[in-house]
Amino acid sequence: MGRIITVAGQIAPQKLGRTLVHEHMHLAMAGWEADTLHPVPTDAEVVAKGTAMCVELRQRGYDSFIDPLPGNMGRRLDLVAEIAARSGVNIVCATGLFTEENGATPYWKGRFSYLRAIGQEDTYVRYLADLFVNEIENGSGPEKIRCGIIKVASGTVITDYERATLKAAALAAVETDTPITTHSDNGLLGEEQQRVLLSLGVLAHKIIIGHSCNTTEHRYHRCVVDHGSFIAFDRFGYLIAQPDENRIDSMLALIDVGGIDQVLVSNDGVCNWRDTMQPAPWGEFFANQEKNGWSSLHFHDTILPELRRRGLGEDAVEKILVANPRRVFTGEAVTPVRVEAHAAAAGR
Repeated sequence: MGRIITVAGQIAPQKLGRTLVHEHMHLAMAGWEADTLHPVPTDAEVVAKGTAMCVELRQRGYDSFIDPLPGNMGRRLDLVAEIAARSGVNIVCATGLFTEENGATPYWKGRFSYLRAIGQEDTYVRYLADLFVNEIENGSGPEKIRCGIIKVASGTVITDYERATLKAAALAAVETDTPITTHSDNGLLGEEQQRVLLSLGVLAHKIIIGHSCNTTEHRYHRCVVDHGSFIAFDRFGYLIAQPDENRIDSMLALIDVGGIDQVLVSNDGVCNWRDTMQPAPWGEFFANQEKNGWSSLHFHDTILPELRRRGLGEDAVEKILVANPRRVFTGEAVTPVRVEAHAAAAGR
């Protein structure tokens, strides 16, 4: 049976409870440290705001969430661990790297490019896999805080750099029995991510294909679940990518054909931006998103009532929020539904 490693240590599966699979306590785009024109939140401010958000989640009945912020996006495991300790929420953090366009730094991209040029790409992949394994098994930083999931990411295509990260993640996942969660900018690369990971020996039910609600393409959603992976409708409230009405329609359409056992949900909310909200249009965009309700509370406060209004039963809600996230970690295989099923079979 798989492990559930939180920033506070390993927990029993039944302790996971209601779980959102993609929330961020803080985030900073690679290179943020060089922008000294405007102040950013202090560590104390990040912890205070994050703790308040987690307390609100607990008050709504949520016990846990995954914070899949990879190592090159300003990740501070020590701050997340303090938020978890103060709030009592279980937080699973990620090892991994973000996309080439928005996450790669010369430190990683330069090493990859050089080693590939001299025919040593496998050395790079092995080193990266060892890094991921170490953060899972032994922890990171002086506090030795362990990661419990691996984050991989692709832009609008899977670049050679991103493919190398996928390969390293696959090695680490197989060696440590740790799940993988994915990002793609347009939500349409999950099939290819899935193919690569499966070809390298990762079990289908140890993969979460993230940001799948960035598209309404039902065939795409069916393909992901038909091949046995979990599918995350994890950007509720992020309206630049898709209206929430479309996300709800797409998720219920997948449930109606029997995909309930593989559906996961979240908001991709960012509680603290550690990079500056400048220039002004950048900050205004995210301020407008938050004004429209985008936060880690959005699914519960706005989306869940609408799902219930549209007939999603309580058994289905509990499966999506409790049973399915737990099975990501415990390694219970999914039996994909490849034939049309009636809504009643999905608990609606």
